Amino acid sequence: MNDDIRRWQHDAKAAFDWLAEMYEQAQQLWTDAEAHFKGAGWAAAAGGGYGGVAMSQSDMKKWPFFYLKVMTATRAGLEVTYPCSLPIFGISFYDGITEGPMVFAGCSRWANAPTHGHWVAYYARTLEKARFERRDLDDPIRNVVATAAGRAKYPGIIDLRWFDVPLAWISDAARLKQLVHAAGVMASGDDAPARAVCAALSDAP
Repeated sequence: MNDDIRRWQHDAKAAFDWLAEMYEQAQQLWTDAEAHFKGAGWAAAAGGGYGGVAMSQSDMKKWPFFYLKVMTATRAGLEVTYPCSLPIFGISFYDGITEGPMVFAGCSRWANAPTHGHWVAYYARTLEKARFERRDLDDPIRNVVATAAGRAKYPGIIDLRWFDVPLAWISDAARLKQLVHAAGVMASGDDAPARAVCAALSDAP
């Protein structure tokens, strides 16, 4: 075995170890976020149109590459009536825009029952295929509105609002709980907790 092959194997193993560690960390955050939503009186869902996982299996069938994972919360024990604004929480592993994995929290507005919540979040983040357009470009809280193409593809979606934090920023349970709380109150029209997080990020060294 020559040195080039050894180096390639070493680099490949390091890359897969890094991915495995990142996914493991993200899964723990996901589980903890669900628990925080539950503790605040919400029921988090990642199926039935409310969310899920956007992934590629075209060339990596034995190791699916996750683009994004997102959940939506509804009030526990209450029927959802539309139109409504619902908290969202997700992890963006790759979107071609932001650097490194990002955790995002915010809310989505729907005119009727959600569909394909994970792809809605992905295309809202990337603005690909002109399905969404961003408003307030200088605001750290993104406001992304569905275009006619977006509404045709995902009937019912009105807009999404969220803010990003680097995955590495969530260094303890208190910070994760802060994000979940911010998402919950954003759905009710209160941006103050979200803006406090954004301000803390901008002040960080």
